Amino acid sequence: MLVVAVARLLGNLLRALLWPLWVCVRQLALRRVRWVEIRLGTHVVALPRARPWWHARLLRRTSLGGAGETSLDGLRLLLQACASDPAVEGILVHVPRLHAGWAECEELRSALDSLRGRGKQVVAYLPEGGGHREVYVVSAATRIVASPES
Repeated sequence: MLVVAVARLLGNLLRALLWPLWVCVRQLALRRVRWVEIRLGTHVVALPRARPWWHARLLRRTSLGGAGETSLDGLRLLLQACASDPAVEGILVHVPRLHAGWAECEELRSALDSLRGRGKQVVAYLPEGGGHREVYVVSAATRIVASPES
């Protein structure tokens, strides 16, 4: 019993002494974000749907919209933050089969093109290949990567 108490006391003392070092290492690790990965949902909407307050707590899912849904407004805010952050070199965008109209595809493409225009690299990944809409959206990227199966 006494041995356990002494071991806990020494462990806590060691944690207290090394805490400032741990905080510095953690801050340096958080600042090293060079690439941002974005997974678009299959459905593209202009604004996210209003959901009840308990919905986010119940699903415990964070995304640009709901499950399988991408909000253009949220995406624009994210891309503006990436463009203004000097530590971010570029973004990797996963583009699935899109269930969206041509207007939404134009908005997606212009958002990616504006980021590329500000000097950031944009890499688009098409895991399932792409139809006309997907290829149109990723044509604003600096590099396009497709899976071997597509």
